[in-house]
Amino acid sequence: MGKVQHRNWRYCDVVCVDALYAKAPFINAVSALNKWVVIKVKQDDYHLVRDMDGLVAGCPPDVELSGTTPKGEPIPNNHGVTYSVKIWDEENFTSWDGVGCPLRCLKVIETKTTTCRGEVVEVEESTYHIVTTAPKAIVKAEVIWQIMHRRWDIENSAFNDLKQNWRFRHCYTHDVNGIQTMYALFCIAFNLVMLFAYMNLKDAPARGVTLKELARQMLVGMETLCQPITDLLPRAGPG
Repeated sequence: MGKVQHRNWRYCDVVCVDALYAKAPFINAVSALNKWVVIKVKQDDYHLVRDMDGLVAGCPPDVELSGTTPKGEPIPNNHGVTYSVKIWDEENFTSWDGVGCPLRCLKVIETKTTTCRGEVVEVEESTYHIVTTAPKAIVKAEVIWQIMHRRWDIENSAFNDLKQNWRFRHCYTHDVNGIQTMYALFCIAFNLVMLFAYMNLKDAPARGVTLKELARQMLVGMETLCQPITDLLPRAGPG
């Protein structure tokens, strides 16, 4: 993070992570870079979580959402997933040992409804807590909820795709710099393919052309080139 901050200080404003990073040194490190952190907290034995539950017990939620989605996209033909959400939102907690700044905590009770062709096929309720350093006066509670869900969406789609179809889980080298370089190359290649498929071709996914089929067609195209692919790459000018 320090390297990214040095190279591009406006790379991001918010760092969203899962419960693995719910540690005081990490929160302090992100805050020292003038970034806000958003973390889902799983453990119920944190003093902050117990303080939050006691503070909002018997109180109405600060925010209620019904039939919404994290991205705000419409659900066509009543076919998809929607959420009904209750959020309690309090800040200025100082009960997390070692954290150098007051924290904000959101208690979320979320009902996920899956609908297929207008028929409800599954209803799932969950309760969890989100800890953040983003102040209430600047970032609304529903935006914090959306940020956390978008992180899960990236994990369940992008990273799952990388592991299943791009051999992202394979360790090609044990050198620290080599690992960083390989992951950077994976991310560059993945983003280029996504941009080509969904921004350049535009209608290919709508026509049912899967990414695997697109990759196969690209491979066939490379095999049938009339000249080596290296001859088609731009070359650096003199000097």
